[in-house]
Amino acid sequence: MALGTALAIKIREEKRVSVSFFGDGATGEGVLYEALNFASLKKLPIVFVCENNFYSTHMPIRECRVQDHIYTIGKPFCIDMVVITQN
Repeated sequence: MALGTALAIKIREEKRVSVSFFGDGATGEGVLYEALNFASLKKLPIVFVCENNFYSTHMPIRECRVQDHIYTIGKPFCIDMVVITQN
Protein backbone atom coordinates (compact mmCIF):
# COMPACT_ATOMS: atom_id res chain seq x y z
CA MET A 1 0.00 0.00 0.00
CA ALA A 2 2.86 2.38 0.76
CA LEU A 3 4.32 1.73 -2.69
CA GLY A 4 1.01 2.64 -4.36
CA THR A 5 0.79 5.75 -2.23
CA ALA A 6 4.31 6.74 -3.28
CA LEU A 7 3.40 6.26 -6.93
CA ALA A 8 0.31 8.46 -6.50
CA ILE A 9 2.41 11.13 -4.77
CA LYS A 10 4.84 11.14 -7.70
CA ILE A 11 2.09 11.25 -10.34
CA ARG A 12 0.36 14.13 -8.55
CA GLU A 13 3.72 15.89 -8.05
CA GLU A 14 3.01 16.37 -4.36
CA LYS A 15 5.67 17.25 -1.82
CA ARG A 16 5.10 14.27 0.45
CA VAL A 17 6.70 10.93 1.14
CA SER A 18 5.25 7.50 1.84
CA VAL A 19 6.65 5.25 4.58
CA SER A 20 6.55 1.46 4.64
CA PHE A 21 7.09 -0.24 8.02
CA PHE A 22 7.84 -3.97 8.07
CA GLY A 23 9.60 -6.53 10.22
CA ASP A 24 12.64 -8.64 9.49
CA GLY A 25 10.39 -11.58 8.57
CA ALA A 26 9.33 -9.72 5.42
CA THR A 27 12.90 -9.89 4.10
CA GLY A 28 12.25 -13.52 3.21
CA GLU A 29 9.37 -12.61 0.89
CA GLY A 30 9.73 -11.80 -2.78
CA VAL A 31 7.18 -8.99 -2.73
CA LEU A 32 9.58 -6.83 -0.68
CA TYR A 33 12.28 -7.11 -3.35
CA GLU A 34 9.74 -6.35 -6.07
CA ALA A 35 8.70 -3.24 -4.14
CA LEU A 36 12.32 -2.14 -3.66
CA ASN A 37 13.00 -2.62 -7.38
CA PHE A 38 9.89 -0.73 -8.49
CA ALA A 39 10.49 2.11 -6.04
CA SER A 40 14.06 2.49 -7.24
CA LEU A 41 13.17 2.16 -10.93
CA LYS A 42 10.47 4.83 -10.73
CA LYS A 43 12.39 6.97 -8.19
CA LEU A 44 9.42 7.00 -5.86
CA PRO A 45 9.25 9.13 -2.69
CA ILE A 46 9.19 6.26 -0.21
CA VAL A 47 11.08 5.30 2.93
CA PHE A 48 11.33 1.61 3.80
CA VAL A 49 11.68 1.02 7.56
CA CYS A 50 12.60 -2.45 8.79
CA GLU A 51 12.39 -3.31 12.48
CA ASN A 52 14.86 -6.13 13.00
CA ASN A 53 14.30 -7.96 16.26
CA PHE A 54 16.47 -10.87 15.05
CA TYR A 55 13.53 -13.26 15.28
CA SER A 56 11.82 -13.81 11.95
CA THR A 57 8.22 -14.98 12.47
CA HIS A 58 8.88 -18.29 14.23
CA MET A 59 12.63 -18.80 14.29
CA PRO A 60 15.80 -16.85 14.94
CA ILE A 61 16.87 -14.88 11.88
CA ARG A 62 20.24 -16.67 11.76
CA GLU A 63 18.31 -19.88 10.94
CA CYS A 64 16.50 -18.45 7.91
CA ARG A 65 19.02 -15.97 6.42
CA VAL A 66 22.60 -16.56 5.40
CA GLN A 67 23.47 -13.04 6.53
CA ASP A 68 21.67 -11.11 9.25
CA HIS A 69 22.72 -7.70 7.90
CA ILE A 70 19.24 -6.84 6.64
CA TYR A 71 20.21 -3.24 5.94
CA THR A 72 22.14 -4.41 2.86
CA ILE A 73 19.05 -5.62 0.95
CA GLY A 74 18.56 -2.19 -0.66
CA LYS A 75 22.06 -2.08 -2.11
CA PRO A 76 21.34 -3.96 -5.39
CA PHE A 77 18.53 -1.48 -6.04
CA CYS A 78 20.74 1.59 -5.42
CA ILE A 79 18.71 2.48 -2.33
CA ASP A 80 20.52 4.42 0.39
CA MET A 81 20.57 2.70 3.76
CA VAL A 82 20.77 4.00 7.30
CA VAL A 83 21.14 1.84 10.41
CA ILE A 84 19.67 3.06 13.68
CA THR A 85 20.46 1.02 16.76
CA GLN A 86 19.06 1.19 20.25
CA ASN A 87 21.29 0.68 23.27
